[in-house]
Amino acid sequence: MTGSDPGLRMVTRDTTATTAPLRTSALENGSWYEPAIYDSTLPGPDGDHWFTVDLRSGPGQSNQQVTLPLTPTMPFASGPMVLTLTGSAYTSATHQLQISTGGAAEVITWQGIGDWSQTISFPAAAQIDISTIAGAAPSGVLLDHITWQRPVTLHAAGGNITFSGVSGTWRYQLSGAATESTLYAITSASTPQRLSTTAANLVFEDGPDAQTYLLTTPDTLVTPAVQAHTPLNLALPLNAQVIYIAPADFQAALQPLVDLRRQQGYTVAVVTIQSIYDAWSDGQVAPDAIRAFLRYAASTWNPAPQAVTLVGDGTSDPRNYSQLNHTHIIPPYLAMVDPWLGETACETCYAQLDGDDPLADPMPDLHLGRLPVKSASELTALVSKIVGYETNDTPGPWRSQAVFLADNFLDAQGQPDDAGDFAAAAESAIALQPDGMTITRVYYDPSPEQPTAPWGQSDAMQAHQSTLDALQTGAGTVVFHGHSHYWQWASTDLQAEKPYLLGLFDPNKLTNGERLPIVLAMTCLSSSFHQPAISGTTIDERMVLQPNGGAVALWGPTGLGVAYGHDLLQHGFYHTLWHRPSIAPYLGNLVQAGYLELFTQGSCCQNTIQTFVLLGDPLTQAQVSVTRHIFLPMVQR
Repeated sequence: MTGSDPGLRMVTRDTTATTAPLRTSALENGSWYEPAIYDSTLPGPDGDHWFTVDLRSGPGQSNQQVTLPLTPTMPFASGPMVLTLTGSAYTSATHQLQISTGGAAEVITWQGIGDWSQTISFPAAAQIDISTIAGAAPSGVLLDHITWQRPVTLHAAGGNITFSGVSGTWRYQLSGAATESTLYAITSASTPQRLSTTAANLVFEDGPDAQTYLLTTPDTLVTPAVQAHTPLNLALPLNAQVIYIAPADFQAALQPLVDLRRQQGYTVAVVTIQSIYDAWSDGQVAPDAIRAFLRYAASTWNPAPQAVTLVGDGTSDPRNYSQLNHTHIIPPYLAMVDPWLGETACETCYAQLDGDDPLADPMPDLHLGRLPVKSASELTALVSKIVGYETNDTPGPWRSQAVFLADNFLDAQGQPDDAGDFAAAAESAIALQPDGMTITRVYYDPSPEQPTAPWGQSDAMQAHQSTLDALQTGAGTVVFHGHSHYWQWASTDLQAEKPYLLGLFDPNKLTNGERLPIVLAMTCLSSSFHQPAISGTTIDERMVLQPNGGAVALWGPTGLGVAYGHDLLQHGFYHTLWHRPSIAPYLGNLVQAGYLELFTQGSCCQNTIQTFVLLGDPLTQAQVSVTRHIFLPMVQR
């Protein structure tokens, strides 16, 4: 309610029993859903990508059986139970499942990939068994929900019950209701009604339309707390060039970075994430609310915002189905943007402001980054790192150091990698570096041909140590080309103690202090900050969050990708950094230049724009420089 407007009140409807036919039974509607399996390629019937059971069968496989509870809340009455099973299939075979309850069994059959729904009738039962039936081809079926409707006797046993009536006008008689129980009609959740009843055995009369009812005991009724809310004043534009979106309890830790931006001449607005939800999604967590706010700001503020930083980690598992307790502060914008994975975090979707559909145009309209912190203390450390990097004007050779890391193209048997020549991709970026840059290469190369260049390292452990040494020294920029996943860069010798160039916990060892590189991870998955994990982070997040070193920012992938798209991203980044002096070398400008290069010059891989994320502040200016050599004449007397 707002102002002096009266709030909604629940009405009481007279359902005093008269002469309608008597019923002591009704219908119970129930559901079973225990999500534990995430499939990024299949949204499922409810669109959330989470499923309960994976049922597989095929030639030579034993039948798989699961027993699922359909726990009743009231005694069964006579009549059939109607079951509806829904889910998605991920193979194109003919699928067969046997559903059984006690002595009754039925086989359901369908074919193809995608969502499915099957409805069957059985005698009422408290559990069902689902068994796979092997066919001629492998079958893979994900079970999502089971819903049921079954006849029950209206006996409350002193507790709370929910039930549905049947069509027609009836006198419903409930037994076992606790003293002072209250009956509600909840067919419309937004306008529930309190029902008057006949006290004896709790009898009421209703119809002719079937309704859903809730019987509650006094101990379950709670009094909601009401507090005044100060909304975001939409009539007063904030007119800020820079936006930081953060929870209220992060703002003190964020303040030194805000102060720095204001000292640099920017107008800055710090907007609490909850105020955005309150204004655009009725207080509910919603990525679309954040995008709607940014669209509003871009169209009404003067000046319009140029850059936005999301302050806080997020997850694809906000309800903690995986039981990994991943922090969820600012949600990822999950969308079906990866041709292979399907759903992943599309951070540029927040910044693409044209039209209602963020996928209609891949190019972002704002510079956007994310600080993937999980706590105020973590934010304090990261802000200190960023501010120290930007205000440190002490010259040092690290500023003109460019490090290039590459996975192998040929394996130990000389077989090429279909993904491409990663060292060649690194060399194409090296060609963009100006004279005066010191180049450090670490290329893993186990091929039987003896590497002719000193940076081609065939020993996996040596390559790993060389990677750590290069990062410990510090650099202006670091680029990695190769395979990766959430927890490591490169896959080297699987027999080695450290079968990678950089592992998940290696960033914890880095103590390069203020000699912080900007990192380009031209690879797959390593920046998937939203991925639930026992460790709590991906490898790229650890590079940014390491308080004693690591990286000041990292531009990397939340999905899969191909080398062609990565080549264009790095070309746009480096060409703008070194060869377009009219453009300030802020990370937002450099990243946008990479996206623009791919958008305008790419013949494929446009989805890469939507699957890359800047883990950092887009207004951080690259503290890189070229070493200038001065040659003096030698004078002899």
